[in-house]
Amino acid sequence: MKTSCAGSLVHAASRLSRCAGDAGRSFASAILDLLYPRHCVGCGGPVRMPSRYICWDCRASLQLVVRPFCAVCGDPVDGDVSTDFTCSSCRDRPPGFDRARSAARHRGVLRRAVHAFKYSQHVALCADLADLLEQCVNAHYGELTFDAVTYVPLHGMKEKERSYNQSRLLARELGKRLGADRSGRCLVRTRHTPSQAGLNAAE
Repeated sequence: MKTSCAGSLVHAASRLSRCAGDAGRSFASAILDLLYPRHCVGCGGPVRMPSRYICWDCRASLQLVVRPFCAVCGDPVDGDVSTDFTCSSCRDRPPGFDRARSAARHRGVLRRAVHAFKYSQHVALCADLADLLEQCVNAHYGELTFDAVTYVPLHGMKEKERSYNQSRLLARELGKRLGADRSGRCLVRTRHTPSQAGLNAAE
């Protein structure tokens, strides 16, 4: 009986979340949190923010990328650097873009979150990761208006194996927040390449 009631409540909450406005979605989220409490992907503790899976303490522990960093690739460096500079990698082998920026260091909580989002089908982390991307865009590209937000597609074999493309999910969420087009595919992957995990920078 309890299982039946819980299932009915989840179904009702899901329908309410899809069809209602902000108040209805908040109510639906509260029902789902009551039945299935959300736990932080970083520390395992409770998460107080609606629809999020990284708690405030773990968010505060993230190592945000701040100056000094390379003016081209955005790779941070240690030390006291007071002027803009270009790192040796970008000088020796100029990349095919004008400017890139990173939100935070790929360590600790963020590394676990990205791994869960990418490899463990924890797609609910999309909102948490999009929060970081949105803050990064506002900090480094706030003066710009974006026409579109795109993503790097997976090869068909890999997408079939994984069942989703985490980059596409993030691009759609970020595009929605920025008011940019996110409908089409700007890039096409033509060959199956090895996973980036375990590769060095040159590879």
